[in-house]
Amino acid sequence: MPKTANIKKLLALYASSPWTCVHQPNKSLIEAYIQRAGNWATIAEVPASPHCNPREVAEFIIRAVNVYERNRGLMSEMAAALDICLETEKLSWAAEHDADVALRRARESGEI
Repeated sequence: MPKTANIKKLLALYASSPWTCVHQPNKSLIEAYIQRAGNWATIAEVPASPHCNPREVAEFIIRAVNVYERNRGLMSEMAAALDICLETEKLSWAAEHDADVALRRARESGEI
């Protein structure tokens, strides 16, 4: 199986709920809900070091993952709309509609 397929399969196991952090004095734990196990588990640990604030690093990671998960559908819709645009010489009504809907959702999300 290609590496990208492995990553997509792995992400699907951990993507059902937003990831979260548990901060401790000398480290931060990143937790995800594991569907197969039916509960939350620590999937990564960010230790403290002289050059690393574990709270900031862990929160950066979970923000990136959670924003990605929240916007994954939007990204797929935008890619599909662009595919239609690239396949036609002129924009069809369907392509224009799909692009408009995806763009409106992206603007409403506040991420672009």
